[in-house]
Amino acid sequence: MSFLERYIRFQYDAANQLLISEWHTTPDMTDEECRQVALQYLRACEKYRPRLSLVDSRYAMYVIPPETQDWLSQYLYPKCMATGIYKVAYLVIKDFYTQLSLELTLSEAEESNKPVSVHQRFFDDFDTAKAWLLQ
Repeated sequence: MSFLERYIRFQYDAANQLLISEWHTTPDMTDEECRQVALQYLRACEKYRPRLSLVDSRYAMYVIPPETQDWLSQYLYPKCMATGIYKVAYLVIKDFYTQLSLELTLSEAEESNKPVSVHQRFFDDFDTAKAWLLQ
């Protein structure tokens, strides 16, 4: 298993144009490693050009620092959405700080990219998240 495969895995459902990403970040990873994992997600978006994205972050334990939140919201998020994604479901864990860092990052991304119209919601159940995407 490669370095990046330890942290993120992908499934692509071509019939539904749905990219499912499963994030397994660790609390002790570096900021640079976090960015490399996020860039893998961008590469998958560019490769598959999905319309729907299910981001399973229930196993993401890395708390995103403010500088990386800015990088994600101003650089990565717009590039991912530009590949054609219009609906994103985020599966989150119940850990307050990890979830809060993800929600802050996405909130900042939405604010700085107003022209991009993407529907997004947070869930704690995989089947509910997938059903919402497919409706």
